[in-house]
Amino acid sequence: MTKKHNKKPGFILILSLMLIFLCMFLVMYIANRGATFVPYATIAIERKQAYVLAQSGAELAISQIITPKVEKKAQKGSAPEANKKKKPTEEDKVKDMLTVVLPNLNRWQVVTLTEAVEGIDATIKFCIMCENGKFNLNALYNFQDKKFIDIATKDDTQKGCKTIFEAVKKANKGKDLLSVFEVQLKKRDIRFNDATELMTQAFEPFKGAVFYEPPVKDGPKSRPLYLMDIFTVWTQSAQINPWLMSDSVGAIFGLKPSQAQDEAERKKGVAQWLKPFKLKAQWKTDWNTQLKPLYGKDYNSIPKSLQPFLSGTFEATVFSILSYATVGRVTQRLLTIVERTPAKGDEPEDVTIKKVYWL
Repeated sequence: MTKKHNKKPGFILILSLMLIFLCMFLVMYIANRGATFVPYATIAIERKQAYVLAQSGAELAISQIITPKVEKKAQKGSAPEANKKKKPTEEDKVKDMLTVVLPNLNRWQVVTLTEAVEGIDATIKFCIMCENGKFNLNALYNFQDKKFIDIATKDDTQKGCKTIFEAVKKANKGKDLLSVFEVQLKKRDIRFNDATELMTQAFEPFKGAVFYEPPVKDGPKSRPLYLMDIFTVWTQSAQINPWLMSDSVGAIFGLKPSQAQDEAERKKGVAQWLKPFKLKAQWKTDWNTQLKPLYGKDYNSIPKSLQPFLSGTFEATVFSILSYATVGRVTQRLLTIVERTPAKGDEPEDVTIKKVYWL
C-alpha cells in the first residue's frame, strides 16, 4: 500500500522571507535616519545656542558702553555741604566711559563659559568699535549738486579721500580706487543706506576685507584695511572723533595698529591719558598733550589732508559691536550697530539697536 504525499504551495515560505526582508529594511531605514538626524539635531541645537550667546556678547559690550553714574569723592576735612554727593558732569561721564572702553577698543574681549558654572561649554568674543571714529560716506558728498562737501577749505574733502584710497592701495595691494569711488558717487542721487553698497566688482581690493577682524595673538603682522571699518552711514558729521578711531582709520592716519596682547598696558596707561582730556579741543595745540601719549605720534606727522577731518568736539553716539560665540563645532557671528541715548534728568542712558548683520 503506497503512502500518498499531499502537495501544498510554498507561499508561506515566500511570505515569511518577504516579511523578514521588510523588517530588515525598516530597521536599516530607521537606523540610517537616526544616524543622520542625531548629528543634524546636535548641530541645530549648537547653532541656536551660539546665536543666543552671540547676542549676549553684544549685551556685554552694551553694558560697557553705557556710562555708569560717577560720584566725586568727598574731600577730607571739608564742610558737610561740600561732602554731599555731586552730580557727575558730562566730562566725568565721558571719562568714565573712556576708562572702560579705551583699553579694549578695536580688540577682542573673551568670555569662557563652562558647563559646571554656566551650564554650557562655550566661548564668547566681542569687540567694541565706534562709528564716530569712521568717515561718514553721506557727509563727504552732495548727491544733488554732484560735488564733494568742503569741511574746512576748498577741495579738502577730495584730498582726504585721495589719502584714504592711497592707504587702501598700499595695505590691500590693489589698484587706486579714488576714481572708481568718484564715479559711484556721481551716479547716485540718494544717500547710502549702508557702506557695503560700495562693494562692486571694481572694489576688488576689499574682497575678503569688508567686515573688520580684530587682531589675534600670533596673527599676521600686515593686515588689510576693512571697508566697514573705514566708512559708516550712522553718524551725522563728516569729522571723526580721534579718541575713538577705528583700527583701519587709525592706520590711514599713520597710527600704530591695534595689538591683541596690549590690554594690560593700556589699562595702566588710560588714567594718565585722560588727565588732560577736554570735551572741546583745538587739535593744533591740544593733540600733543592729549593724544600723543595715546598714539605715540605728534600732530605735525599726521597727513595734512586728513587734519580737517579731526573733530574738536567729543562725540560718541553710535557704536558697532562684533560678537562671536562658539558652541561645540558651531560659531555664530553678529555685527550690531547701537546708538546711545543721552541721559535725561535722573533717567539712565539707554541704547537703541539700529541694525544687526548676521555674518
